[in-house]
Amino acid sequence: MKYKILFWVSICFCFVYSTKAQKEIIMEFNNFDDFAASAELTVWKNGEEFILLKDTVINNRIIFNVPDSVNPGMFNVKFYGNLPLNEIRIIYDGKNQTVILYAISDMFKISVKGGGETEKYYTAKNLSDSLLQRIINFQHLLNNYNREEEFAKTILNCINKEIKMIDNIYREQNEIHKGSMFLSYFNAERNFIPDIGDSKDNIVAKAIEHYFDFFDPLDTLLWNSYLIVSKTENFLTLALKNTEGTREENIKKAVDNYMNRIISSDRAVNTIANIMRKWLNKYGFETIMEYIDIQYLSAQCDAGQDFNLQDRLEAYKRLAPGKTAPEITWMGFDKNIYMLSKLQANKKIIIFWATWCPNCKELLPKIYKYLSDKPDIKVVAIALDESKKPWEDIIKSFSGWYHLRAVEKWQDETVKTYAVSATPVIYIIDSSNKIQKKVSNWDDFILEINK
Repeated sequence: MKYKILFWVSICFCFVYSTKAQKEIIMEFNNFDDFAASAELTVWKNGEEFILLKDTVINNRIIFNVPDSVNPGMFNVKFYGNLPLNEIRIIYDGKNQTVILYAISDMFKISVKGGGETEKYYTAKNLSDSLLQRIINFQHLLNNYNREEEFAKTILNCINKEIKMIDNIYREQNEIHKGSMFLSYFNAERNFIPDIGDSKDNIVAKAIEHYFDFFDPLDTLLWNSYLIVSKTENFLTLALKNTEGTREENIKKAVDNYMNRIISSDRAVNTIANIMRKWLNKYGFETIMEYIDIQYLSAQCDAGQDFNLQDRLEAYKRLAPGKTAPEITWMGFDKNIYMLSKLQANKKIIIFWATWCPNCKELLPKIYKYLSDKPDIKVVAIALDESKKPWEDIIKSFSGWYHLRAVEKWQDETVKTYAVSATPVIYIIDSSNKIQKKVSNWDDFILEINK
């Protein structure tokens, strides 16, 4: 029989001396239908999620023995199986605790009782989330009416009251629980609420301006939670939505804005830089990854802290504008041997791309169309693809280019020589085989190709 479920989570803290140098997080499931489930307890460190413990629910009970060496933070417990609950967060403050989940039909909610940081977190979060959802519902309703209608004015008044109530919740929680561990997470999750009627551009600009009002990236407790990743990625995503400049300019500006707030902490810089580099790699901002390495991480490299970074920095010097482009030799479809340095052209373009890269699929046709009447510019397109058929199908649309396939992808020697860690990456080479510029987007490509 299908039914909704209420999870009543009771937290009991046990101050029991143990010689085992570990603490217990016990989870019990009461009043559940038969189920089979396993669970993972994950922790975060320096922006990386690690599975700390795994176990199976036996007799409606699971125990995680947390080593004393594990720092306090926000843990995630992820459930697998037919349990009607995917995940729950635990605010771990270094003490034993028991979490009891009760299933009750006709409702679905997580409520935490019994004391401790986890209870405080869920109590405050449930209050603020319910009000935020009401505001969203009112805003959807408001879209159906003219703002001058009386009913629309009534809705606006309701929204403003809900916003004030949210402000009161945060103020009261911070006053009542001043110094409590859960406030680091509760405050960091607070959302900026834009003015009703603001344009999309103004909403984005204000969201960026006020992003750090409640979120402190120097709070070390956040480094031990998923929040440091989600907040960092969301900030870069906001920058992408900014229409004031180019995407590259906006992302770079956001990186500087963020980094200048944490520059006093080497650990924070390293953590945030790694998170940013993964996001930038995903969306093809190779040049900004290089900018972060040089501008913010190079000091750590001087201290010998990161050998991978040292390799990247050496590659940046080797591939800097004015340096001779490393040789590339290949056999063409006509069975002839070609060399990059021997191509006679006013300019040469090396494009590292992939059939599985959405940004590449958008960028390559633009470049091809732009270069269609410029025979003095030669293109060498190197695809990071293991599979031959998809590559062959796509390159039919780019006749006249020299096409190569790096079947080993990131481990291919040419890919490594050119320090490619994301796609697309474009090297513009001048007639004397010197590197003019490395770019990764359309705006920078057009700017450089016309120099």
